[in-house]
Amino acid sequence: MSTFTIDGRQYGSADVRRFVARVEVDAASGCWRWVGAAGGFRHGTFSKYDGDQLVQVSARRFAWAANHGRISRGQVVRTTCGTEECVNPDHLVLVEDGEEIAVAGAGPELLADRVVESAVIMSSLVGGAK
Repeated sequence: MSTFTIDGRQYGSADVRRFVARVEVDAASGCWRWVGAAGGFRHGTFSKYDGDQLVQVSARRFAWAANHGRISRGQVVRTTCGTEECVNPDHLVLVEDGEEIAVAGAGPELLADRVVESAVIMSSLVGGAK
């Protein structure tokens, strides 16, 4: 797996494995519920050490970047399914900060327009785990 960058920090396959270990899949909804730390982000925080400094990133930002790549300055990751702790990349959308999106019931219609196989990508990165 290649590395990816979030806010100037490098992440790789070991980070993805740690991330997936903190996810529970809800088969009924397709949501990947973040069960890791909440930290300063109400929908989840993923942490790692960069040297001797503890670095935290939103679990949603991590899921998006691991599957889709770069997040530009001023963009945020929101869910389309209405489940705050969901980190399924297929349920996430990148929007400008402050932009509202349709959620809670509109998710399936929005997702039908997005053909993204993120779950398969993430699973293949960690050898089929969750």
